[in-house]
Amino acid sequence: SDVYLQLFCDDPKSAEIALIDHNVAYEARTVTGFNGGPVEALSLSSLSTELGETIGVHLLVHDHDDVRGALKADAFPAALLLPMGRNGPAFLAYENFTTAYLKWNESLVYSTTAAYLATRIAGAPAVSKGRAAVQHPSYEQIVQLQNKLASLNYDVGKIDGKIGKGTRAAVKDQQMKLDLPADSYPSLDVIARIVKGGKKSAQMPAVEAPAEIAEEAPAAAPLKKAKKKPVIAVDPPPELPAEGTDEEGNSLY
Repeated sequence: SDVYLQLFCDDPKSAEIALIDHNVAYEARTVTGFNGGPVEALSLSSLSTELGETIGVHLLVHDHDDVRGALKADAFPAALLLPMGRNGPAFLAYENFTTAYLKWNESLVYSTTAAYLATRIAGAPAVSKGRAAVQHPSYEQIVQLQNKLASLNYDVGKIDGKIGKGTRAAVKDQQMKLDLPADSYPSLDVIARIVKGGKKSAQMPAVEAPAEIAEEAPAAAPLKKAKKKPVIAVDPPPELPAEGTDEEGNSLY
């Protein structure tokens, strides 16, 4: 039977130019590619000395980006997600990620994992693990970081040892203050820098009025000076899988 070769080129016209340069006769036509879209096919003949006959060879020319399911340029707004920082896996999220996935589950890692699983089921290749190993902080290290951020006037919410939205926002602000790459991820190096030399936030977290005077306070009453948040010591929960792994410790990426 004929031979079909899938070619992935930085320039889709480079294969055709190469045939012309080598004086190879071919016929150009359009066929359906492996992803269902139209692709250019270059058909030619090659003599097989072993078979003693001419075999048809068809070169299906794809853009190099098609090999990894890259998206074509469009006008849709999107955001780059770096759940494990600039060295970990990267995801391009569209509006439905915030209007659907994060409405379903507010955990960035959980929703990203579910969205990624959907792309794999649809046939997308495995995502890159990133450009370098990522050292995920322990529960105790995250609690230490959250206590430090709280002492610097950041509202990180509950001191729970989880890298939530408030913690990520505070980490990003500290990274910018400390002239570090602002990827919102508390790597071990970032935690060490913040704990050692973190800089206070310019904004104080909101403070609720005491319950016994809340009803009597006038609508335009001046805000009371915020009290410094206490350092909270929290016992670690039962051992949980590291971020980016399943319950057995296997990588989700």
